[in-house]
Amino acid sequence: MIQKIVFVIHGLPVGGAEKFLITLVNQLPQHAFEPHIILLSQDETLKHELNTNVFVHKVIKRSRFDFSITKRIKRLIDV
Repeated sequence: MIQKIVFVIHGLPVGGAEKFLITLVNQLPQHAFEPHIILLSQDETLKHELNTNVFVHKVIKRSRFDFSITKRIKRLIDV
């Protein structure tokens, strides 16, 4: 049985934490996981380094204090 795992991050700019996440996520399909990444911004500079088995979704914040973002993320996870 394949288990799904979701990571919610701000974006994929060039940085150490993002590189670590990409390394981690690229290994998950080999271990019977279906990884999903939810981006909260348009920044996807490192998206080309992700494995093709990793699903990337964008839930863009409308403003700095957009509290409806949690409902949209929950809706996406439920689907």
